[in-house]
Amino acid sequence: MMNKKRLIPKLRFSGFNDEWDNVKLGDLIKEGKAGGTPKSSNPDYYDGDIPFLSIKDMTSQGKYINYTEKTITKWGLDNSSAWIIPKNSLLYSIYASVGFVAINRKDIATSQAIYGMILKDNVSLEY
Repeated sequence: MMNKKRLIPKLRFSGFNDEWDNVKLGDLIKEGKAGGTPKSSNPDYYDGDIPFLSIKDMTSQGKYINYTEKTITKWGLDNSSAWIIPKNSLLYSIYASVGFVAINRKDIATSQAIYGMILKDNVSLEY
């Protein structure tokens, strides 16, 4: 059994006074998976109306993703492992610049370097 003292840290963020809940990340998400990149050799997959997030977008914008440099077409989406991640989801970089975390402010697709997580309704995105 866990000692209760371990659930109350010495350093707290303002507004947080309760004990910590010890939960696994997997228990907080409805759906999660990495994105995918359409073949760059096919120009018909790019310059569409679906925002396409890259690591570069994450590192340049910080916590909130409001736009992407690149876009893909529906055909590009359908012919890759990319998927639409609904706005207000949690994004985590898993290649290259590992560990960047952000929240998307619009529906987007991502490269395979980013793991998108749709959180359960009772989970706060603000971290």
